[in-house]
Amino acid sequence: MDEQEKIEKRARLRLFLTEIFMSLSVIFLVAFLTMLVMGYSFHLTKLGKDEPVVERTGLVQVSSSPTGATVTLDGGTPLLLRTNTSRTLSAGTHEISLTKDGYDSWTKTVTITEGMMYRLNYPKLFLLDREVEPVLEKLAPSSFVSATPNGEKLLLRDSETKTFSSLDISSSKTAKKSLDFPAALALETVSSVKPLAWSGNSKKLLLRLDGKFAVFDLETPSSSLLLDSLLPEALASGNLADVKFETGSGERLLLLSNSGELFELDLKTQTLSSPLLTHVLKFTNNEDKLLFLSDRSASLALYTYRVGDDESYLLKSLPSNASLDSVRFAWTDYFESLFFALALDSDLKIYSLKTWPEEDIAALDSVETFETVAETSLPFAPASLKARGKGLFFALENSDGTEKAVFDLEAEVLQSFTIQHENSWLDEFLHFEITDAQELWVTDYDGNNWRLLASDVVASSPVVFSKNNKYLYYFTSAGLVREKVS
Repeated sequence: MDEQEKIEKRARLRLFLTEIFMSLSVIFLVAFLTMLVMGYSFHLTKLGKDEPVVERTGLVQVSSSPTGATVTLDGGTPLLLRTNTSRTLSAGTHEISLTKDGYDSWTKTVTITEGMMYRLNYPKLFLLDREVEPVLEKLAPSSFVSATPNGEKLLLRDSETKTFSSLDISSSKTAKKSLDFPAALALETVSSVKPLAWSGNSKKLLLRLDGKFAVFDLETPSSSLLLDSLLPEALASGNLADVKFETGSGERLLLLSNSGELFELDLKTQTLSSPLLTHVLKFTNNEDKLLFLSDRSASLALYTYRVGDDESYLLKSLPSNASLDSVRFAWTDYFESLFFALALDSDLKIYSLKTWPEEDIAALDSVETFETVAETSLPFAPASLKARGKGLFFALENSDGTEKAVFDLEAEVLQSFTIQHENSWLDEFLHFEITDAQELWVTDYDGNNWRLLASDVVASSPVVFSKNNKYLYYFTSAGLVREKVS
């Protein structure tokens, strides 16, 4: 073998070994990245051991309002130097605390699952050094009607003149503006004003005026109207069991008659559809998708329907002893999964669904499409069941709102607690209560992190966050005031 052949042979060998090395490197890298995605972490040393340790972990994602809080794990050294970021954690129970200079603290115990992400996207911290600023002196709580969900405006009504106005609270400077609603509403003679729901864009309010359904348009007050003016006598307010906004713009409504027929009312074109459904006892919706209870079969059953479809689909047949008064239900869309909650008296069941049904669930592969997430008993029979927290949890309350329970879809756990005094929701994640001592307390949706925010607060009065949670508005004996809380 001459020298040239030796050189070529060595070259081929090097090429062969290089290809093997590169192939093994790619295989190792793919395996390493796959294990990372599956939640595994690698430590050169752990707990005093000299040998490398491989363990499967979970991921925690933390956001806060305001941003920039320090996150501490299990009372030790800071886990993250700022919120709005994520970090791997060993599987198991951990105490996560948030702190920020000049603000109060926030703490919660969470359970991290191997290979799964746990999202904490709702913690709020409040300024410690706050001043009470007068907004509208001598304004009585009875003048308050409602607040837009986006925290930009308060709707007010003068108890003497019966006129309405809006208070812009979207910035540090407030501005009050008179609202000229149509004379056909006869607001000067109305004694009872009951707000029901805001449209998704916070521009329209569905309410009842002395029992009659009406829609207020805060952007164009002259477009406000009584629904009776668009409906036949058979669907006048006295013959309607329920009304809900169908669209986020508030341009279309869903109307349920006392006879169980469901209609669509287009406010823009002022046209009423023919019945979309019959035998509807009650319903809940997220825009054009409905979950409704019906007695069309031998026993009560839950069905799904999308406005515009030719038919509805059976979701769940209920036990023969189920009654209209004992059934509560809700559904939500949370991180690309559909969840349904069904309460029969004090029994609660949570189901998940991969996609919105396009045929009866009974005809589908139940393992792949319809799964039971949890079955549990409640400490009370709920009077209400709603999806809240941007889909994070189902909230249940008894008839007077003092007993509460939430099923957290992130943690897949039921938590219940009691609030002794009159209370309400401050936003999607916070409750508030006003004690007999006129103290304003807030707590997270699950009863954790009770904090005192204000004193001298008028009992049974509303409490409102402004846009971006910057100001807290409430009523004192002096009138409407606010505090800068973030």
